[in-house]
Amino acid sequence: MKKIRTIFTVSLLFAALTVAADGTPEKSPSGENDNALSWNLSDIYSDWDAWQADFDHAMELMQKVESYKGKIKSSDEKLVELLELEDELGKTFAKVYRYPAFMRDLNSRNQEVAGRMQQLMAVFAKYGTATSWISPEILSVPKSTMEQWIDANPELEPYAFNLMNQFRLQEHVYNEDKEKMLSYFSQISRTASSIYDELSVSDIQFPTVTLSDGEEVTLTHGNYSKLLETNKNQEDRKLIFHSYMKMYKEMENTYAAIYKGICDKNYAWAQARGYESTLAAKLEGNSIPESVYTSLIKTAYDNVDPLQRYLKLRKKIMGLEELHTYDLSTKLVDFEKEYDFNEAVGIIKNAVEPLGKDYVERIDEATQGGWIDVYEKDNKTSGAYSANVYGVHPYILMNWNGSLNHTFTLAHELGHSMHSIYSNKNQPYPTHSYTIFVAEVASTFNEHLLLQKMVAEADSPQERITLLQQAIENIWSTFYVQSLFADYEYRVHKLVETGQPVTASVLSGIMHELYTHYYGDAVTRDEIGDVKWARIPHFFGMPYYVYQYATSFSASSQIFKNVTEGSQKERKEAMMAYKELLKSGGNDFPVNQLQKAGVDLTTSKPFEAVVAQMNDLVTQLEKELEQL
Repeated sequence: MKKIRTIFTVSLLFAALTVAADGTPEKSPSGENDNALSWNLSDIYSDWDAWQADFDHAMELMQKVESYKGKIKSSDEKLVELLELEDELGKTFAKVYRYPAFMRDLNSRNQEVAGRMQQLMAVFAKYGTATSWISPEILSVPKSTMEQWIDANPELEPYAFNLMNQFRLQEHVYNEDKEKMLSYFSQISRTASSIYDELSVSDIQFPTVTLSDGEEVTLTHGNYSKLLETNKNQEDRKLIFHSYMKMYKEMENTYAAIYKGICDKNYAWAQARGYESTLAAKLEGNSIPESVYTSLIKTAYDNVDPLQRYLKLRKKIMGLEELHTYDLSTKLVDFEKEYDFNEAVGIIKNAVEPLGKDYVERIDEATQGGWIDVYEKDNKTSGAYSANVYGVHPYILMNWNGSLNHTFTLAHELGHSMHSIYSNKNQPYPTHSYTIFVAEVASTFNEHLLLQKMVAEADSPQERITLLQQAIENIWSTFYVQSLFADYEYRVHKLVETGQPVTASVLSGIMHELYTHYYGDAVTRDEIGDVKWARIPHFFGMPYYVYQYATSFSASSQIFKNVTEGSQKERKEAMMAYKELLKSGGNDFPVNQLQKAGVDLTTSKPFEAVVAQMNDLVTQLEKELEQL
């Protein structure tokens, strides 16, 4: 996700864009305001005056950066001064950006905050233009000279990895004039994604449906999945599914035009930088071989038998003549326990104990209050995420619904937060930010620990079956579905690159073909479900992101196996290697970092191991169901 330039501040900031509010305390289900369940944004700034002071300071720092033009190519001391100045600017920008961004995620209709965000985007774009000389000037220094500078000047050591990576990517960096010209397009390149956010969050009109028991329910991004999971009436599930997907179907041509604009932009940038494809442009910055991507989607595509076994088992257990998309979330047995948020926190803390006392204490600090915005509310962005604010702490957004799935989601996001904390603590600022490619390892490793703990403590066959279902569906959703989505992105971008039409019917057709292959005859496809591409925010905001869920899941599965199997010495060494990964930030290329942690994603073996794990879990589930 890092941009090809040496100005680390802006590139790192945009490497983890999130969107979002007014800081109003959330309300718990009881209706009581509870600051412990809401973000405390005063940890970043006490008020807008404090924010403005840092904003003004950032403007001053930006002017200082520009004063180094022409001075760094002949002086390692001036280069150090510039890089340290960029560090200070990056730390300031991280806070200046996150404060209004978090506010907007809590209330997407806050126009004052939206205005400040536009102001920031304009500043970032202007700054990118004003500093477009930096990469060309650094690269005008001979590589051998730069190596000598780094060897002779200890102050350059923290920057060594990023500096030398610039030389690796030198052919994609142009002279000052061309870099300046390209920089003018940085702000408008985000326009299509912003339009998608407004359409799918701010302006969306959620439908109200009347269920078979007479209850009226307004569907939202937050309750949609839970309703499909808990409602036992197939006709109700059908109504919920069709009503929700209709929102996207009715706007499919608009969503398609937005998505084509995003794909066109991706290809334009790839061509402008001299890459043969959008995939190459996305991967080369982090030195990820394209074979990792293509091996993943091929392995998943060629090994759908365990998934189809599970779907056919689901159909049998549910006693359905036809298994539809809206039947794929329902629990197989009556185990409808809901988890209080604090109860879920306690379960997670117990589960992560193998990672050590320090890890548990940091989880405890993160869940005491102020770090997590727990409950859904009007105009709050959907889903969940963890976002780091350097020098403050990570913030987690949830839309808590009390389900087992959300308990695992919380463990997942806490894994991201812990990864950020350990990287911040153990890395200098230039390498504190880990790549997206390794980001999902820590999050899914936490899920492995949680599942192991809950299965071991399950006190009924129904609970064990529910947890086995959770494990199977983790692989289904994180490995198979994300590989399917990665395949989808790959195919659509290929159409754009070869000048083929990309319309709503084309996009739905690709989605239909992929789901039909993955699910086979186990699932009866509903045509309206083919528009699912329109409700995947990652396609619109973070292209070529989703494959990393599947690669990271495969990596964390292998690491989890390493730390739980073998001799005591082998397990201890594997755990130490994993903790080093958490501490390593972005100090090496991600494929190398994972190899040090015991996983080689340049082969298909980790992906094939996940397929085998899926097969074993389905077999275990069959046995449990037979006994029940």
